[in-house]
Amino acid sequence: FEWAHEADPTAVLYYNDNKVEGCGLPGGRSAKADALYELVRDLVRGSVPVHGVGLQCHFDAAGTGLRRIPHPGSVRKQVARLGHLGLAVNLSELDVRVGKLPGGDGGRRRRVAAQCDVYRDIVAECRKEECFDGVWLWGFTDKHTWVKDFYYGGRAGMDSPLVFDEEYNRKKAYFALREGLTDGGGG
Repeated sequence: FEWAHEADPTAVLYYNDNKVEGCGLPGGRSAKADALYELVRDLVRGSVPVHGVGLQCHFDAAGTGLRRIPHPGSVRKQVARLGHLGLAVNLSELDVRVGKLPGGDGGRRRRVAAQCDVYRDIVAECRKEECFDGVWLWGFTDKHTWVKDFYYGGRAGMDSPLVFDEEYNRKKAYFALREGLTDGGGG
């Protein structure tokens, strides 16, 4: 941070990390979030030029245990406590995997609903905090998602984590995200 600031004193510098989205979660699920908070708190106290934090949000709707998606309220608490340090906070690299949710009768409907709930509810909660400065998606179309290579060995059609489908059409997740970003999302 200090070298980057020295190179360009006008640059806005963010610390960006994964699996640090929720605080106050049971079963040790907040340990990394707490460590992130302590790290950036110490950076701020030490006058290190850090201006914000990006919470990478690679969510798995079928996640359990440590991989479970944090409750929207716990994400908001993490945003708030980082904001109390004087930092801007965003949701970075947001995507919502649904490919491991059960299929069968009604499976597609459940997958769509789960994805919409995550996009809308987490963003709507975070919007309630003044320090929240936006959301960035980790891609926009399922046609070119990193998920198929990282989780499925390059096999297309195994998951659909983004807000545009493989034909570049807006999915229901797009409208849910938009709702979360507007007053329709409760923020």
